[in-house]
Amino acid sequence: MTNKILVILEQRDNIIKKVSYEVSKAGFELSHKLNCEIEAVIVGGEINDLSKVGNYGIKKITHLKSSELSKYSSSAYTKTFVEFLNEIGANIILIGNTSLGKDLAPRIAARIDAGIAVDVKKIETSENNIIATRPIYAGKALIDV
Repeated sequence: MTNKILVILEQRDNIIKKVSYEVSKAGFELSHKLNCEIEAVIVGGEINDLSKVGNYGIKKITHLKSSELSKYSSSAYTKTFVEFLNEIGANIILIGNTSLGKDLAPRIAARIDAGIAVDVKKIETSENNIIATRPIYAGKALIDV
């Protein structure tokens, strides 16, 4: 199976949140390590700074424009993103470790019957596998999953 990475960008008040740039850069680096495609998606009304995402390596960005999705709704966002990722065939999804990301990621994972790694501090590859390093025991230790 060929890997394809989807980065879910986050906006608030039509401005892309800084964490989205961090996730974009990490996704771009991971796409090079895995030699796979990468694209990003964002929902909401008019997004003022969408072109800035290209500075972090992602060239294909889909804006699912809807004024009804300008404010976060867990059920609407989940439905929208699941439909989009099924349409494009992405099998690796990256999203920021924000309150929105912590709410949305498990919902998406449950809908598509996928595994999930949260609070990831570092992403590496080994023999075409992804290794995510995350904290355990209230941050007293790290584990590779």
